[in-house]
Formats: sequence, C-alpha cells, structure tokens
Amino acid sequence: MKKRGFTLVELMAVLAVIALLAVIIFPVITNNIKDAKEDTRAMQMASIKEAAIQYVADNVGVDSFLESNNEIIPLQTLIENGYLNGEYKDPLYGNEYDLNQSKVIVTKNNNSYEYEVELVIK
Repeated sequence: MKKRGFTLVELMAVLAVIALLAVIIFPVITNNIKDAKEDTRAMQMASIKEAAIQYVADNVGVDSFLESNNEIIPLQTLIENGYLNGEYKDPLYGNEYDLNQSKVIVTKNNNSYEYEVELVIK
C-alpha cells in the first residue's frame, strides 16, 4: 500500500522554518517602513524650506518683510500664497499638522538667511 500525504513531523518542520523566517524578516520590514516614513518627513521639511526660500525671495523689501533679523512664516501663509500645495500630515503617525502653528523661522545673518522648519501636530 502506497503512503500518501505528509507526516506530522514533516508538517511541523515546514511550519518551524516558516516561523523562523517570519521572525527574521518581520523586524527588517518594520525598520524599512519606519525609515521610509522618516525619509518622507525629511523630504516634506525640505519642500517646506524650499517654498520658504522662494517666498522670501519674492517678498524681501515688500511691506517691511525681513527688515528685522527674524521673520516667522506660518505654513498656512505658504499654502495660501501658492508656494505649497497638498495636504501635510506627519508620515509616521498620520496626524495632520497645525498649519497656523507650524512655521518656518527665517533668520537674517549679514547677507544670508537661515531657515528652520518647525512642524506642530494637531
């Protein structure tokens, strides 16, 4: 009589190998996803900084903009004036940014400007 199918030991061995692979692969995938979300946040901040640079270039000397050494540009201002578009959310947790509290701080040093992006979650 021919034997058909797999023995219990063979099935358990296959399940053990699959479980071992899952234990090894799961942290790698999770870290890759987290790294991708952190990279997305960095790209968002770079995009916001570039929008602020363009906004400053267009508005220096207009209505005493940047006559002092510091200027705060809310994210909402950049969106309303067409320098940014789209919805801005924290990629790590999916929460929306507070567009009025999130800002770019522009500091004037001699003939150059420094930009610091601060994002506040609602």
